Amino acid sequence: RQLLESLGIHLPEISDPTFATDPRIRSSAFTFPSFMMAIGWHYPAFEPECLGLNLAIEMSGLGSGYQHVVESMRQAGIDPLIAELHLSIDNLASGHARRARDAIVLYLENISRTEGPPRVADAWNRIHQGFLSYQVGLVGIGFQILSRFLMSGALKFSK
Repeated sequence: RQLLESLGIHLPEISDPTFATDPRIRSSAFTFPSFMMAIGWHYPAFEPECLGLNLAIEMSGLGSGYQHVVESMRQAGIDPLIAELHLSIDNLASGHARRARDAIVLYLENISRTEGPPRVADAWNRIHQGFLSYQVGLVGIGFQILSRFLMSGALKFSK
């Protein structure tokens, strides 16, 4: 909300019914969050997929990805605080990405112990599907955001 406000975008409170119908918010912006809520709501049935999805979300902050986002935001005159925060908390040494990885290791160890080693491959395949769902879920809205941003002319490329 702070980032949007800094850009002069004032939206209704999320609890206000007009938030969901605000014409500035594309309906596709609700697709991935709805998927995340649905899979989370049915966590017992989709635990391995949730673990994979969580790992993908946390790993998206690793490497140079967020560093490029921070630089692009700065070039466009946008406060990059949210991306900078993710850089500091989504790390494989001790951050959210590490915890996501550790949760998967514990889950697979538990499957091996309770259901037997042959079931670990099945569990891993489900974790992998959850991991892949992150990319699939964000493709549509990602392209829309990128194209809108590029068409605005706000992004400046440095040489």
